[in-house]
Amino acid sequence: MQSYRKNSLGCVGTTYIFVFLCLLAMAIPTLFPGSRECEEGSYIPSYMEDKYRQLGYEVQDSSDPQAIYVFKCYDKEELNKTRTIAAASASYTTTSVPTQARWSTSTPRPTTVQTMEPSAIPTITPKNELVSIVTNGGNLRTEPKTMPNTVIGQVCPGDEVTLLEKDQIDSTPWYYVQLRKQSLDCDPNRVKVGTIGWISRSLLSKPSFSSSGN
Repeated sequence: MQSYRKNSLGCVGTTYIFVFLCLLAMAIPTLFPGSRECEEGSYIPSYMEDKYRQLGYEVQDSSDPQAIYVFKCYDKEELNKTRTIAAASASYTTTSVPTQARWSTSTPRPTTVQTMEPSAIPTITPKNELVSIVTNGGNLRTEPKTMPNTVIGQVCPGDEVTLLEKDQIDSTPWYYVQLRKQSLDCDPNRVKVGTIGWISRSLLSKPSFSSSGN
């Protein structure tokens, strides 16, 4: 009888010790929070508490009876191991690319540069221009007006001009021309070849077409 009581007391004592150790293991993370690392949590509706507990989240009550605060914690040692493995994997991936490239047996192909035959440069044929010959010496002007302040210079009989534009001022036709060729000198103030200005139709011969190459 006494032996039975001793065995019973021994079993009860063992059970209490086992329960105590389990409670202590559960309390260690709380008593020593520095041994684990927790993520920032969030507030969720209280009816989702069971679902989040199944997912491994820890739950705390909040001031709002219809909401709870959930968060997740990790053992620091296990977390450090995971981070070390991830860093080693990333380092291997980074260094493996140059190694594969260095031992590649493929021969790079030379870049092919296509050359095109130069196309023939088209010959530009000068357009026929409307020209006229100065029959009477007179003035080349900045405007189609017979005024002293519009005079550019003299054109001489025989000078050839290219007709660029025509205007009618007070029943008098005027041409906007460019001096094309010079004839004999007739005045020290004559304009140079290439000068552009207005000239009265009365000083010109009948316009005709002539190739600009002539």
